[in-house]
Amino acid sequence: MRFPTLVLVSILRVLPRRVRAAAYNGLRKLGRRMYGSHDSGAAVQALPFGLFLKYQHNADMARNEFNALEMVRQYTTIPAPEPLAMMMMMMMMMMMMMMMMMMMMPDDDSGTHLLMTRVPGVPLSRCQHVLSDADYDAIGAQLADYVAQLRAIPKTARPEMAICNTLGNACQEHRIRNGDPVGPFADEAAFSQHMRFVRGRAEPPRPRDRVHALPTSTPGTSWSTGRAVGRDGRGGCWRVTGIVDWETAGYSPEYWDYTKALFEGFRWSKRVRNMVARGFAEFGDYSRELDVEYGGLELTLTGNKNLPKVFPMRSMHPPPG
Repeated sequence: MRFPTLVLVSILRVLPRRVRAAAYNGLRKLGRRMYGSHDSGAAVQALPFGLFLKYQHNADMARNEFNALEMVRQYTTIPAPEPLAMMMMMMMMMMMMMMMMMMMMPDDDSGTHLLMTRVPGVPLSRCQHVLSDADYDAIGAQLADYVAQLRAIPKTARPEMAICNTLGNACQEHRIRNGDPVGPFADEAAFSQHMRFVRGRAEPPRPRDRVHALPTSTPGTSWSTGRAVGRDGRGGCWRVTGIVDWETAGYSPEYWDYTKALFEGFRWSKRVRNMVARGFAEFGDYSRELDVEYGGLELTLTGNKNLPKVFPMRSMHPPPG
């Protein structure tokens, strides 16, 4: 599979930019006709031959996701898409489509496209209510193993910056400044300056600095996925068969993946929240960090400490142990 991939990438690199964009847009249209649009609203499109095309305007996040997927495949056994992998048949189809569309204007040639393999399964959000307790125990054990593997990934990019994306550059995370680039940061204290909340409230308290080694690296810090569980943990035969959406992956505070997984805990059943808590239990107690983030969300949404009942955030906290 690697040789056809290298051939395809080499061909695409020498093509004019607009022709290359037209080919990708042609694949998007073909996939939409065959499989329909992705129901999550994300900028991804299923393609023939077990492929997915992900497209977005943020080139930095696309480059980070590509690098993250390469690192995950190199250093772990975590199931994740393989970037730019395809069969020779797909390469031939791509060439034919390029020839047919050379004179056509693409719908949008300003975005960045990432071609990857498709992981099997369905999103956890679709099956969370039909899983048995034994299923959740098994998935929780998988989660703990994956977290341990992520935290063992070596940090080779800009070792002087403890918190950064996988390339050693600025972090982009939807919970921080609406996804605007921030950092990189030399330590967690500098990072926390960007986690201040509204109304001039001081920096949220941190019970302790946790900076793991990766070798000084979801996160302080340890290697983190952008989205480790939840909508992006896919259950097939009631086991995790793939983790997707790695565009925000990087080196973050140790608690980061835990609080991110439970940040919108009201979307998940109690068993999902308890499963996440068990999966992270061996790495430490992050309940206080989660409370700080809940408090910040309360201030952001309401301007005071009392959330409306439609956002019962504190009641979503998993029980200890």
